[in-house]
Amino acid sequence: MPLVSITAHTSQSGEALARLGDAVHDALVTHCGVPAQDRFQVRRRVEQDELVFDPSFLGVERRDPVFVEITLRNGRTIAVKQALYRAIAEGADAAGIRKEDVMIVLRENAEPDWSFGNGIAQYVPGS
Repeated sequence: MPLVSITAHTSQSGEALARLGDAVHDALVTHCGVPAQDRFQVRRRVEQDELVFDPSFLGVERRDPVFVEITLRNGRTIAVKQALYRAIAEGADAAGIRKEDVMIVLRENAEPDWSFGNGIAQYVPGS
């Protein structure tokens, strides 16, 4: 059910982004109950002028930001979301990406908002 988009500067290696992608998926499985085989990700590296960010917004010192956008079905508690954020930050650190540089945004929606192919809303009974 989640669709993950990871965007970083070209200075981040493809290997580091792959490891971050693994960490994001592991965190979703562990903290959000996502099935292990339910993995859909887009990873992209862009030029510096394509990343616009404040280097110290809310007191976090950013140098080389990585944006993690997760679209998923609604219904998680604040505590679950906070655990997810912590796990992703720890995974980023293990991947060689500063946790201060990782910004995470959740986009929540409902079951009818998903089609996994064939023009069918698989989560809607009778589709």
